[in-house]
Amino acid sequence: MTPATRQIIRVALAGDATVTIDERDRIMESLADERPAKGDPDVRTYTAPEVARLLRTSLSTVNRMKRRGEFETVKIGGWTKIKGTSLDRFASRRETA
Repeated sequence: MTPATRQIIRVALAGDATVTIDERDRIMESLADERPAKGDPDVRTYTAPEVARLLRTSLSTVNRMKRRGEFETVKIGGWTKIKGTSLDRFASRRETA
């Protein structure tokens, strides 16, 4: 996970009064424990609800952003997931804005 992604997650979780400390710690641990597959430098993917929670926005906003092409997606089984690298780029653009 890039520093930009870590920062946006920290900012999102720090200001969210609806996230308990235990829940925040569990989210951060699960993100830190992700290991890329052999030969693939970045296999992180997130569902739209996960991204909405991380960015502290609504699910409809995330889905609208997906439709506009602001996030790269990959189809896994019946799920459309957002690539971790795409979320990193989004975080970088938001930091410079």
